[in-house]
Amino acid sequence: LASGKLRREKLLQRNWKAMRDDDWEDFLAEVFRALGATVKQTGRTGDQGVDLIVEFGRRRIAVQAKGYYHSVNGKAVQEAVAGVAHYRCDSSAVFTNSRFTKAAKELAASNRCILIGEDEFADFVLGKISIWT
Repeated sequence: LASGKLRREKLLQRNWKAMRDDDWEDFLAEVFRALGATVKQTGRTGDQGVDLIVEFGRRRIAVQAKGYYHSVNGKAVQEAVAGVAHYRCDSSAVFTNSRFTKAAKELAASNRCILIGEDEFADFVLGKISIWT
């Protein structure tokens, strides 16, 4: 347990705020694995708007990964929500190392899509925020 916490703390020491595109997606997969999840990367093209399928216990979550400099808009939420049915998931989430627009937050709330942005990310990695429930 202590080694898992140390591993997650080391992940946070990396320059995750500067990661973009594939680097951010690969980093998120590593974070989910450090938290004990099984991760499937859907592929770089033709992914139907979902970058990762994350399984933790019996829960399957469709994850859209957005390594951005600017705020993430509602399109990312739309893609994650649509991916739930396509990939037979229980829920959806969008992860960014940036922030979300007001429209993205509103759309996520009405579709029960979890948003983890730069302000919540460290707590998520350290296990203080859960997306599994």
